[in-house]
Amino acid sequence: MFLTPGRHSVYQVFSTTWGRGREKRPRLKGAHIFMSEPTLTKTSARPAMNTRTVTTLAMLSAIAYVVMLLSKLLPSVNGFLDFDFKDVIICIGGFTFGPVAAAAVSIVVAFVEMVTISHTGPIGFVMNVLATCSFCCTASFVYKRRHTMRGAILGLTRGAGRNHIIRAALEGIAYQTLDIVGAMQRDSGITLRELKVDGGACANNYLMQTQADIINAPVQRPRCVETTAMGAAYLAGLAVGYWASKEDVVKNWAIDRTFAPNIGAEEREKRIHGWNKALRCAYGWAKD
Repeated sequence: MFLTPGRHSVYQVFSTTWGRGREKRPRLKGAHIFMSEPTLTKTSARPAMNTRTVTTLAMLSAIAYVVMLLSKLLPSVNGFLDFDFKDVIICIGGFTFGPVAAAAVSIVVAFVEMVTISHTGPIGFVMNVLATCSFCCTASFVYKRRHTMRGAILGLTRGAGRNHIIRAALEGIAYQTLDIVGAMQRDSGITLRELKVDGGACANNYLMQTQADIINAPVQRPRCVETTAMGAAYLAGLAVGYWASKEDVVKNWAIDRTFAPNIGAEEREKRIHGWNKALRCAYGWAKD
């Protein structure tokens, strides 16, 4: 059983068949349960570049420019690092109309900035467009490709109970961590040797062991897993002089338990293949 991530909490398995009456009840097909939320709406097609779309993008460009001017009133960090929130407006346009719209709004805002308040001329214009598009266009492209994904529970049978759903939720955390760790390793070229964890979920031994099995690396759980509260206490202690330096804080960290992988490579690949298969089923769920 797999519990896949999504933008909504939808407890479902696919290929639902509804009765013809007004009362919508999931039917049983063989040994599997098929359920779906009747409130899901269809995803509309990509808006065309009509007059309304162009007008909306022009308004977003104006709002982004005003937000940029207001951001310049904020104090800078060490006189060098400035805050600029215009990218938030550009991302909104990209998420709504696509990456091309995000690039268009970025170009308009950068051009207006160049002819009004910029002192760097065309060089600053090009750099602003490249920096903004590298983030906003990429984010809007990923959103357009994956925004139809929904949360799902796959593999339910008549014998499945609440314990199976709880287990699927815990395993879903481990598999999502695997996806993040894999992306970090590919981008950095560094192989993960061990994973240090924190947070309330770390108290679950099954989750920690599953995490170690999936990522094929030891998982170290500290004695104090409430890192957020502990960090606030450390900052307060350093401010009042309770701890003399950061080195004293580091010495307080201690390992409670280390979870080592205990499954073979073949079993690991089988589980990861099942997770990827479940993700493919969840893609495009909101489409017609």
